[in-house]
Amino acid sequence: MKRVGGDGGVGYWSFYVAIDERGESLETSPEATEGDFISVSLREGAEGECQIDLSVIDEGRSLCVADLDNVCAAWARFTCQ
Repeated sequence: MKRVGGDGGVGYWSFYVAIDERGESLETSPEATEGDFISVSLREGAEGECQIDLSVIDEGRSLCVADLDNVCAAWARFTCQ
């Protein structure tokens, strides 16, 4: 997993990759360099960890909150300005 950090905390992210030929089973991979789904895990001190999955959308210009069965499980989208 790749390390992320900043004022909001420290965590890790990685792409999901297919682990079967049909592409139905996915898992995160620290070696993956591209993908349509991203897993982000942020450490929240002694209280544990926050994990969120994001989908790459809009031809790579945006991310949205996702689950592996629903590309955009919420209306919010994240874009780089």
